[in-house]
Amino acid sequence: MQTRIPIRIMFALIASLCVQFASPPAANAGSGDCGQPVTGGPSPTATDALYVLRAAVGIDACSTDVCDTDGSCVITAGDALRLLAIVTGGQQGLACGLCGGSTTTTSTSTTSTTMEAASTWTDVMAIFEARSCALSGCHGNGSSAGDLGGLDNFNSGHSELLGNNVDCIGSGYNSIVVPFNSDASFLVAKVEGFHDCGSSMPLVGSSFSADDMNVLRSWIDAGAAKN
Repeated sequence: MQTRIPIRIMFALIASLCVQFASPPAANAGSGDCGQPVTGGPSPTATDALYVLRAAVGIDACSTDVCDTDGSCVITAGDALRLLAIVTGGQQGLACGLCGGSTTTTSTSTTSTTMEAASTWTDVMAIFEARSCALSGCHGNGSSAGDLGGLDNFNSGHSELLGNNVDCIGSGYNSIVVPFNSDASFLVAKVEGFHDCGSSMPLVGSSFSADDMNVLRSWIDAGAAKN
């Protein structure tokens, strides 16, 4: 059954937290009678409620026989509120000892996400070479098919891709490479075969693989740096 705690009791618990939450518990805390992990008097006190709350958030450990005051088999803030209700005369009745007396602590796990590093211009040049794009007769070794050359050179190839507009009548693309936007880059459209002008690339050799395209898009979407 869900425990309903009056607002005045909740405010009392908050006030107790402000004063006591940072205080260290007694050495034998967590192993007393039901609802009394700290004190040993005839009934629970606000200090017991505070300790149960500390156990609920993982600061301290406590047996469910002592701190699970509502019989849910899990130590929660509701157990502390139940105790505080007893302390303030708002509620009676505890339900400890229904879960085998396991010691319960709350731990916080941290999940880290590792972002993959963006591809580099060096990675892209390696693909151009592997797919015969930077050879004589195409876009390298002195050739400038479609007014695009220098793809076999680290400096000039980068300048060619980022410094020239699309020279293809009727194309809706403006730039060969648009940093941070692979979808707007004519180069991506040409090698993926979804362009609106001219032929798909490369004309010779094998097409770009899915991995090749991931590298190309990663480089462009990261800013198309010369690295």
